Amino acid sequence: MEQTIAGDIRFLPLDKLVLSPLNARKTPLGEAEQAELKASLQAHGLLENLVVHTNGDDSFAVNAGGRRLMAFQALAADGVIATDHPIPCRVHDGDPEEVSLAENVERTSMHPLDQFEAFARMGERGATPAEIRGGYVYAQNVRHLLTDGKIAVNSKYVKFIRREAYEAAGGTVIADLFSSEEDAAYLDDRALVTELALDKLTAAGREVQAAECWKWPMTRLDVSYEDTSQYRRVHPQAVEPTPEQAAEIDRLADLMEEIEARGEADGWPDDLVQAHDEAEAQYNAFENKLRAYAPEDLARAGCVVTIGHNGDLDVRRGYVRPEDQEPEQKTGPEAATPYTFNAKLTAALKHFRLHVAQGYLADDFACAFDLALFTLAHRVLPEGSIYGEKLLDLSVDTTLPYSWTEQMEVADIPVPDGIDLGWLDMEPATGFAVLSKLPMADKQRLFAYCISQTLKGSLSDDGNALHKAIGRRLGVDVAKHWRPTAAYFFKWVKKDCALDVASDILGETWARTHQGEKKGVLADILESVFRGEKRPGITNEQAAAASR
Repeated sequence: MEQTIAGDIRFLPLDKLVLSPLNARKTPLGEAEQAELKASLQAHGLLENLVVHTNGDDSFAVNAGGRRLMAFQALAADGVIATDHPIPCRVHDGDPEEVSLAENVERTSMHPLDQFEAFARMGERGATPAEIRGGYVYAQNVRHLLTDGKIAVNSKYVKFIRREAYEAAGGTVIADLFSSEEDAAYLDDRALVTELALDKLTAAGREVQAAECWKWPMTRLDVSYEDTSQYRRVHPQAVEPTPEQAAEIDRLADLMEEIEARGEADGWPDDLVQAHDEAEAQYNAFENKLRAYAPEDLARAGCVVTIGHNGDLDVRRGYVRPEDQEPEQKTGPEAATPYTFNAKLTAALKHFRLHVAQGYLADDFACAFDLALFTLAHRVLPEGSIYGEKLLDLSVDTTLPYSWTEQMEVADIPVPDGIDLGWLDMEPATGFAVLSKLPMADKQRLFAYCISQTLKGSLSDDGNALHKAIGRRLGVDVAKHWRPTAAYFFKWVKKDCALDVASDILGETWARTHQGEKKGVLADILESVFRGEKRPGITNEQAAAASR
């Protein structure tokens, strides 16, 4: 039943009210906001009248207060109020769209700080948090306005400078009124935080530069891609370990192999997993110590000093400014940077490769003779004095360690059959005479063999063009003579390296599927794949690539 009161304010039945299409507000409230509005109307009733205009029938269109109308309709649908519940409305006969716009624009919301103080007074009178949050204002909005321009005490910048240093410099701190955490607070002087952080970073940058001999330090609160996008990076290089260091590396490698063997036998109990992780961490830490930047790189590169995610000092090394960069060399796919292996594996791989090359050279007199003559000419003749690479060790020492073939379980390269070597035990002049009478074919075979034993080794394809040229002439096929095994490759490299090898040959899917394998298990699987075994999940093409 419609009730008329003084002026143009009427209590109209809810079921006679409809939303006007001319309402200036088009964006609906979010679900949470609408729920809070609904709760406020239920608790306090309508605090601001709706504005309506006549529709030409017995209904009224709401052109200001549409959200309140929808909240009342939701209450009616829930059975909280009757469908004809009387709603106070101001009937306005002016232009509906103009009225709606004026009502929404001219209304000024209460500042959140004023609202917060009002909420505090309600709390003092005994209101519960649920009763205070029942209105239009949200705690996160008030917190945002209270802390705008301030820095949380748990931010990385505050952790870096320390709250105590900030307060000692005169900075003030405000508590977070919306949090129950004891240390929830904000530093309200952002400029002071920035100043203290930059001062500390600058001092740290100078210390790192002086201690490590970098050309320059750069200090940044945060480092973006643009800050270093024009810079190139240089990286530390492996250094030759001392005998003591090499022994420690071998000890840790043997320890990991022993633990892996026990794990494969016992099923990897927790204590064995922990022991392996600790041994591997020690091994990796020791390897990292055996890496250093070259002096020429230190002289042209710098370090970037910034704040890490946890508030610690983050030093990023080896950046080279554009003006200090060397001309970029054109390289092919084969010149990709190889992995840096530990000293034990590096020596073993170099020896394997050298052993195979020596076998081919020993069987090719023409190549051995030409190589010897080439090296001699460059070392003896004045015109050859600029030749720097000494490929043959013409002090006539063999280049593989004594008993290496026995340790690695590979066959010796035999001295050619049928050659009389008795002259080796004779007095030099007599022995030379006997040697001189040998058939030329025997001397050629023996010469090639002896030259092969002085061949120097290299593990880098792109480090020595002469090695590559000799390898091409000899037609060396290492895959026919050496395969990567668990014992002499996969267990000596880091797990990431083994997975990268697998990804290159067997595909990323296979590598991802096996990345959870223990290192020892993965090494055994890869050994079987590279010796030609067909395993599930590997295509014929991938198996063929691994066998090559």
